[in-house]
Amino acid sequence: MDCWADADDVTRVLAAGLEGFAEPLTVRGSLIRPDGSMRQVGPVWHNLPSDTCDQTVLELGALAARDVGTPNARESCDPADQILAVVLQHFIAAEVSVRGTVEPEQGEIRLLSCHGLDEDLGQGVWRDATVLDQHTGAVRRQHVTTKPIATIPADGGTRTAAVLPRVRNAPTLTPALLMWVTDLANALVEEISGAVSFELAVLGGTIHLLSCRPVTGTHRPPVGGVTTDSSGAGARASAPTAL
Repeated sequence: MDCWADADDVTRVLAAGLEGFAEPLTVRGSLIRPDGSMRQVGPVWHNLPSDTCDQTVLELGALAARDVGTPNARESCDPADQILAVVLQHFIAAEVSVRGTVEPEQGEIRLLSCHGLDEDLGQGVWRDATVLDQHTGAVRRQHVTTKPIATIPADGGTRTAAVLPRVRNAPTLTPALLMWVTDLANALVEEISGAVSFELAVLGGTIHLLSCRPVTGTHRPPVGGVTTDSSGAGARASAPTAL
């Protein structure tokens, strides 16, 4: 983080790295612990032009510095040993967004899925919660919530929009998509050789893998349907807190 403390350094590095990179962009940040596990820093910014990315990265740096300087009893390592990683990706205007965790010991794939982008703009993110059998893809448990709004792309960012009434109460993931997610999840487990968490975007019938990381015993992501904003405050309860 120290080498990026100067705004001009950030602008110069990004200008070189983004040359020829297709716009718009998604920017996300994570703090990497010494054991290789990660936790998200700040929100994920979607649909950004490249000329705003330097300010976004600087804001992530400020948020990471704040987090590192704040004692956290849940952390098993010295906060100062954590490294900020910033990922810039080509933005995918997802029709459905999916967060998932594969738990090989339980033989389960746990999914939270919503219409549009999984980004809370202050009105909540309305997610379905589904638990699949890891090996067969069969649905073990599922909670389908009413989804009145979704986050969608807007000029230079995102906005909320009403979900069509005919799909508000329908599952966000079709049986075919659930099987494709099952196949992908198992491929990720085989590649990483253990429990994994991942994020997907579904657009035009194609599944895009946005992120994938190992899950350690001490840093397991929460599973359930209670959404939170970037500060951790509750926003909407869209499913039971545990499945």
